[in-house]
Amino acid sequence: MTPSGGKEHTDDPPPKNLSRPGPIHDRALHYIVKGDVAAWCDWLDVDVEGPVRLLDPVIATAETLTTDFLAQVGPDRLLHVEYVHDPRLGMFSRMIGYRAKIMHDHPRKIVSQYAVVLGQGHLQTFDQPQVGFSLGLRTIYLRDVDPQEFLTRPGLAPLAELARGDLATRTKSALAALRIIRTLPEGRHRGLIEALTSLATITLDPSTIDLIRKETAVTVESIAEFYSETEVGQFIHHQGLEQGLEQGLEQGRVHVVRTLTAMLHARFGEHAQIPALAARLAQSSDDEANVRLITEAKNLEDLLRQIPPR
Repeated sequence: MTPSGGKEHTDDPPPKNLSRPGPIHDRALHYIVKGDVAAWCDWLDVDVEGPVRLLDPVIATAETLTTDFLAQVGPDRLLHVEYVHDPRLGMFSRMIGYRAKIMHDHPRKIVSQYAVVLGQGHLQTFDQPQVGFSLGLRTIYLRDVDPQEFLTRPGLAPLAELARGDLATRTKSALAALRIIRTLPEGRHRGLIEALTSLATITLDPSTIDLIRKETAVTVESIAEFYSETEVGQFIHHQGLEQGLEQGLEQGRVHVVRTLTAMLHARFGEHAQIPALAARLAQSSDDEANVRLITEAKNLEDLLRQIPPR
């Protein structure tokens, strides 16, 4: 694994099967990393002194900032990592803001910063060494990493499908990761498999994802359990569509629309057309088909094309 020093690159056109990473993938990354922080620090080549202490990810400023990963890895050293979905969206300037606030809240601590790019694109940097300014940000593109770096660290195995290779190679990496996950303590199986399945939408095609789901018996209920911190999990796991309908058609419809709205926001971020799209999806009584459509669509436009006309 070799972090980039911020060189400019020419973007290659992304493969057609790629889905733009979003908040739902953050949830998967958080689960993987927090489940094996030692492996994460080892992969980043960060020397750890004593036990790693996770710090509050929320940074209070005029604009509230929430870090993806912030930990104390030594008596005077902090590690800050952000998972980058779209490198074009001003991440470098945001990292400057993160650093300023972290250094203010933790004076006299040395802060190491990493930007981990999940999908396509290259992070533009604004270092100006000619005037003495260099942020020292280390950028890692998962698509350039040897998948063995993750497969040899079992807790990070789900990240192998985002690593270097074509579709066939990444499919093999995903299946190898599944075999490794099954060797871990049983309590970690479901969460890591759900994380792997969610991240697969970035690099694998829908048919391959469907194969993985069938092989691992991933269900709508297990997806909801993994995302239990959202309205999606709370509704589908604890109530279910049929129960909502038994309590009254209109009440059930309201629950379904709210659930689909939450899931669409988790998958695609904030978009004005999501409420109307959720209402359109709610006209179907097949909740499992709706979940599959949302999780496999590349973007909202792709989802609209896949919704059957009524």
